[in-house]
Amino acid sequence: MTTITIPNTLMKAKELVVIPRTEYAFLMRLKKERIREVTLTAKQKKAIQESEKELRSGRYLTLDELERNVARPHSKARS
Repeated sequence: MTTITIPNTLMKAKELVVIPRTEYAFLMRLKKERIREVTLTAKQKKAIQESEKELRSGRYLTLDELERNVARPHSKARS
C-alpha cells in the first residue's frame, strides 16, 4: 500500500479533494466541452463592477421583493 503525506496547509484550508483518476478525467473533458471562457468588453466589466458595488452597499432587491413589485398594479400611464 502506498503512503502519502498531505501538507498541513492543504488540510487546514480544506483545499484537498480526492477522486478516482477516471472521474477526474471525465470532469476535465466536461469542463473543456461545456465551459468556454468569455472575454468581457470594457462596458461589461464596468457594469459588473457597478453591480458588485451596489450589492456590497445593500442596494438590491430580493427575488420576493421583485416578484411583489411586478405583481403590484401599475398606476395610469403617463400622457
